[in-house]
Amino acid sequence: MIGSAIAGFLSCAFSCTANAIGVGGLPGILAMQPKSMLPYALCMLVAIVVPFILTFIVGKRQGIDKQAQAVAAAAADNAIAPAAAHVDAIDAPGTLAAVADGYAKAMSEAPDAVFASLAMGDGVVIEPSEGAIYSPVSGSVTMVFDTKHALGLVANDGTEILIHIGVDTVELGGKPFTAHVKAGDAVKAGDLLMEVDLAAVRAAGKDTATMVVVTNSDAFSSIKAKTGEVKAGETSCTLTK
Repeated sequence: MIGSAIAGFLSCAFSCTANAIGVGGLPGILAMQPKSMLPYALCMLVAIVVPFILTFIVGKRQGIDKQAQAVAAAAADNAIAPAAAHVDAIDAPGTLAAVADGYAKAMSEAPDAVFASLAMGDGVVIEPSEGAIYSPVSGSVTMVFDTKHALGLVANDGTEILIHIGVDTVELGGKPFTAHVKAGDAVKAGDLLMEVDLAAVRAAGKDTATMVVVTNSDAFSSIKAKTGEVKAGETSCTLTK
């Protein structure tokens, strides 16, 4: 639509005129008056190239929107015994515990433009120093993606969370990841969710930054991430209704 709009604007700007109606697209050049053929060809080029470029940019992270929709829509109706807790996590209403040891920063500083734009929601980014990923809340696992690079949670208070481990790690096919939970599991803050071979992720040329996204961010008036060194289980983000 954007490409067509630009091409239409240029067609008017160049005063492109035709001898007949009914023929559109590339064959439409046959219906154009001689003086309009070259401008029309340029407009058609714009109508093709602009959508191609925009699709390439926007589609680079294809599938991420489906992930967000799946996390938001999934329901955890059955709960089973939680994984064993490995850290003492702060489990207070309106907080997210750090999912890993490492360095915390605002979502706007995420190394992926989709997350940094907050299009998925606000939250916190953890640059992990260890390969263990823990639950930031007590609640239920709504989904573990087949490639294990991301999983969804819903907290007991209704906060919906997407944990996305690394950038473009969907391309690794799950090899560096070992899941310790599955959809439907009940978890407590600090329970082990996933183990990640960080060295293998880096060797594959991928960033290990882990995005902890509140996908229903519009339910909160303020979401503030901690910045600096954190230990798994410490408060990494505060949420205000």
